[in-house]
Amino acid sequence: MNDSGIHVVIVAGGSGRRMKSEIPKQFLMLGDAPLIIQSIRVFLKAFPASPVTIAIHPAWKKEMEAIRQDYLSEEKITLTEGGTTRFESVKNALATLPDDDLPVLIHDAVRPLLSPSLIKRVAEAVEEGRGVIPAIAVKDSLRKVEGEKSYPIDRLSVVRVQTPQGFPLAALKEAYTQAYREAFTDDASVFEQAGGKIKIIEGEEKNIKITAPSDLDWARLWYRDTAQ
Repeated sequence: MNDSGIHVVIVAGGSGRRMKSEIPKQFLMLGDAPLIIQSIRVFLKAFPASPVTIAIHPAWKKEMEAIRQDYLSEEKITLTEGGTTRFESVKNALATLPDDDLPVLIHDAVRPLLSPSLIKRVAEAVEEGRGVIPAIAVKDSLRKVEGEKSYPIDRLSVVRVQTPQGFPLAALKEAYTQAYREAFTDDASVFEQAGGKIKIIEGEEKNIKITAPSDLDWARLWYRDTAQ
């Protein structure tokens, strides 16, 4: 697979509500750049010539364009409007991509700690009719709660799903012609509902989704230690 062998979609429709921030969490700083820029940089390390499409809420499109110009002015980056749901945001982004046979990787803007190696492993595992998702094992004991009762769950039977998730582009576009369902919590669930198969590969412990202040504190410690 050559350097321009994938499409990249970055989903950046989140807000700062759980982060108790006045700006969307993807714009908060990690090291020398906002979280979303750090995420994009990793993809450009893995596939330097690949185009990147960012699905951003319309209210923050101007700010995103300014950030892009400040940090990645030379890169092939396109902004598209995000929707009221993640499903709609990804659907809008996919509609802007050309009809070719390259795989597409969908990634959360606020997962900046992934490695280029993980990106390459996801991209290389995509095949016709099959999507790929990274996941990691659950270490804690689990229980299912039903009212006042609870039941133990075998932790070996569940995994923690991450992004990027990779798919054949044409098949994912077709999957997103379905009507939205609440069960569509990620791209894999959309793809699978349309008849696609899913392969799980090993994810990375550090590839956390930054949604709360403690997540950002942890990410900044990791980033500081690796930058030294």
